[in-house]
Amino acid sequence: SEKQKFLTATNQLIGKVLLRAQPKIQNHTINKGIATSGAACFSFLRVDFAMTEAIEPYIYEINEFPFANTKGHLGDVQRKAYRELF
Repeated sequence: SEKQKFLTATNQLIGKVLLRAQPKIQNHTINKGIATSGAACFSFLRVDFAMTEAIEPYIYEINEFPFANTKGHLGDVQRKAYRELF
């Protein structure tokens, strides 16, 4: 279906962006120690995207969700994920 094709293309596009960004993010001054130590950390990201006339995804930007300890900003996605982790 067109919906499934769009969802697949969207997931592939987001995956490509994140994989290509990973080396730069790991080498950033703030993250370099974390990456070098082998520790793992993660952020929740929000992708702002649109659909072209050809039913292809187009990414405007990728933003980080507020931190889980930011009062009043903990969303259902983060709440469920943190419950599974801790």
